Amino acid sequence: MTEAEILDSLREYLEGGDQSGFGAKEPWAGLSSDGGLEAMLEKIAVNVASIEECPDEDCALSAMQLGQAVANSGLTAKEEVILRSYMMIAYGSQIAFYREGLNAGKLSAEETKSKVGTHGGSIPSKTLAQEIEELKGMPWQAVVVVTSVLYRGIVPTGTEIDKYGYGSDPAAWASTILDRKTKKRNFNDFHMARDAVGYRAMVLKGATRMSQNRQWAAYAAVLILCVNKLSSMTFDQGRSDLFLNYFEEHMEAHKGEGLYKSTRPLDPQILEETVLSQKGMPEGKPGAEHAFESKWEKKFEETAAAERSLRDMLKTEQSKNASIMRKMEALELKMGAAPPKVPGGFGGGPPSAENPCHICGAADHFGRDCPQHPRKLAEQRRIEKEVANKEE
Repeated sequence: MTEAEILDSLREYLEGGDQSGFGAKEPWAGLSSDGGLEAMLEKIAVNVASIEECPDEDCALSAMQLGQAVANSGLTAKEEVILRSYMMIAYGSQIAFYREGLNAGKLSAEETKSKVGTHGGSIPSKTLAQEIEELKGMPWQAVVVVTSVLYRGIVPTGTEIDKYGYGSDPAAWASTILDRKTKKRNFNDFHMARDAVGYRAMVLKGATRMSQNRQWAAYAAVLILCVNKLSSMTFDQGRSDLFLNYFEEHMEAHKGEGLYKSTRPLDPQILEETVLSQKGMPEGKPGAEHAFESKWEKKFEETAAAERSLRDMLKTEQSKNASIMRKMEALELKMGAAPPKVPGGFGGGPPSAENPCHICGAADHFGRDCPQHPRKLAEQRRIEKEVANKEE
């Protein structure tokens, strides 16, 4: 549906209805100083994406659709008042649905807005929070925790997480300033002293504290994996200084955003620039730099390829399992009407010793009702998990 078609449909709707209540007066005359009806229609049309969303007849759905479109259109207070008056007079029986659509549209708009945190951070909206989790592989709150541990070695409280928000610079947090007064060291202190050993110990200690909280345990494991991987490329090669160099660049490029992502915690570009392209052996040894780069470039690519292969394999297996389940269910339904001629068949009358369950062999039910059916087992595990979580 083109923009012109949307405008035409909206115009037809807002020039329709029962206008007898206006008498001889023009319903939209009050908009003349603000560009008239056309200017208002253009604002409303911005929020109508398709013909399915466009009001086009005198019914409850159209009134509600108009309300949803108006909610985020940026109409002036004057335009909203005139429009509401028109709906009350011309579409009086639908006014409640118009208001419902208006309220729903405003609520939806609130969900897409993020609240401002401090020091560059924000409390993500529901929509943005989902995007962050898809991008990072962890909820935004976990990203804040990892960010704090990387910089301070400390797991922030829930109050701090909600106060500072996603993307906030931990160096500017009030708690970090207090740390300085009590002479607690953070990344900047270790970096200035070129103390890679001390910094790594601080991060691992913070990750251990994370693991003691069920909410952050899985992400603590990712952080520990990140430290261990980078250590093998730096400390194990006699270049602990590169460990600090990597995190210096990482925290500048991903300020307030934790690790690169849970499936690949090290940023490949930063890793290349700060570690893989640097010397891995003492200077003066022929071919040392080239050998180090080639070795770790190959190892990094092999790891990345293995991760991609694992994800592809999981997707394939999930698809196969879903297909098998559908075939089994179809087969059970089919066999219910046509019993097979082999022992232990399906259907063909009530369950019996001659016509038992094909899964467990019991004579009192068919496979679709079997307690051992994969679908029932999965549901039972889900219920047990929910009960366990509630008890905790």
